[in-house]
Amino acid sequence: MAVLKLRFFLKFFLKCNQNCLKTAGNPRDMRRFQVVLSTTVNVDGHVLAVSDNMFVHNNSKHGRRARRLDPSEATPCIKAISPSEGWTTGGAMVIIIGDNFFDGLQVVFGTMLVWSELITPHAIRVQTPPRHIPGVVEVTLSYKSKQFCKGAPGRFIYTASCWWKATLPVVTCGHVRR
Repeated sequence: MAVLKLRFFLKFFLKCNQNCLKTAGNPRDMRRFQVVLSTTVNVDGHVLAVSDNMFVHNNSKHGRRARRLDPSEATPCIKAISPSEGWTTGGAMVIIIGDNFFDGLQVVFGTMLVWSELITPHAIRVQTPPRHIPGVVEVTLSYKSKQFCKGAPGRFIYTASCWWKATLPVVTCGHVRR
């Protein structure tokens, strides 16, 4: 007979607002809780597990000033784009190189927001969107409607697609037995 032992970990975020005082500092004994896992709403019976006593910190915001943004917090910036040019048909894989990149940061080609993949805090991979005319577009970064690099954007050059490649005859190689 084999015994299978499974472990599950649950994470709870508890906020102490019970008998909240106007100033920080609820008594410690009023901030101890237990979590009970049960098969029913009532905890009288069918209890599967009971947690240890947990102490919930009173991180009261009463009497505190609003947190200001630290000016030393570095903002994302673009240093280079590789390759820096591609066809107007789009679809080219491009690496944006820069500093202070993070998950959720998006790349904007001109006015076109594109999906991006964070590689490192210094590199993001994107696929260029199509553009109807050749030319230079500014490449900026965006996060939650806030734009970065507007003062010093990256630049991507769209070149005319080779439409004539599609119209050239295709030569195939092979042997035919007669």
